[in-house]
Parts: sequence; structure tokens; C-alpha cells
Amino acid sequence: MDINELKILKEMFKVLSIPFYSQAEPSESAVVIAPGKLQDYRIIEGAKLWPSKAKYLWVTGAREEPKYTRDQVVSWCGADSSDIILIERGWNAKEQALGIYGLMIDQFPDVRHVIIATASYHLPRWFLTFLQVIKKKQIIISPVPLLNLNGPSFFVEDLKSEIERIKAYRIKGDIASSHYLNTYLRWRLSQ
Repeated sequence: MDINELKILKEMFKVLSIPFYSQAEPSESAVVIAPGKLQDYRIIEGAKLWPSKAKYLWVTGAREEPKYTRDQVVSWCGADSSDIILIERGWNAKEQALGIYGLMIDQFPDVRHVIIATASYHLPRWFLTFLQVIKKKQIIISPVPLLNLNGPSFFVEDLKSEIERIKAYRIKGDIASSHYLNTYLRWRLSQ
């Protein structure tokens, strides 16, 4: 691993170490679940945060089939609600983050706390992508790494791949810079 990869790994651990923001009211919070191919556990585990931690449950689109249906998500949640929204947009993390942010701006401007729930290996990149998308708006983000209780949550190759993607997407401007991550964390931890 070179020095840049070690810096990215350090950033990944920073993101995974951010404490949950418990001062937010559920009425101003949304759980955002970013599912993955054949990783139903992300929705099943992420849904456990709803509705006790957040009024809203938003599930982004997934890169590949199967696309999750509303009926599947509702069955995993154990209840139906108009506060459960499936977002079709979502070929990649940037599109997913843009879809979530658009929903917040257009329909839910009172949401000021976003709980990102996704696979532990994927969470840092999704967090950094969302941070770049929100463009320095003061939105409190609580990352919640999800583990697959019935099998492996990730493989070493997944972690290596995420480091490479963070490097590449940062060059493209799709992911927050190290400097902005540190600036955001100083603000976030002061809340």
C-alpha cells in the first residue's frame, strides 16, 4: 500500500468512527439505505433504525438486479408507511446521493439529520460522495456501518476496491476532499 492509499484508509476509519448523533428528533431525521447486489441484509439491518431513530426511511436504487420492490422493503420493515420511499435513481453512489439530496431539497427541507446505513466497506465512500453532493450545507450525517449477520459482510478485495474508487472518484471531483472531510468533522463533532 502506498502513502496515498494509507491516507485514504485513515479517512475511511475516521468516517466509520463518527458517533451517532443522538440529539436529533426522529421527525427531522431520515435513514438512507444504499443497498447492493444480492445484499438484502443492508435493507433488513438498516430498517431496524426506522422509525425509532428517524421518521423517514429512504432506500436508494441499486446498480444491478435485483431492484428491490416496495413490498419487499415493507416486509423487511414489518410495517408500511408513506414515510418509506424508494428512490429509483441510483446507478452509482453519486446518483444515489444526488437522488437523496434532491428529495431533501424538493420534498423534505426539514430533514437536517441523515443516517447513512450501508455495508461497512462501502460506507466511507458513500459518506464522502454525499458530503460532496450536499455542497457544504449544514446537514448532520450519522454513518451506520451494517454487518451481515448471516454471512460475510465484505472481503479484503472489497476494501481494496473501495480505496481505488475513492482515489479515482476524488480525482473526478465526485468525492469530498480530505480537507473538506476534516472541516466537516470539526463542525459535525461540535454539534
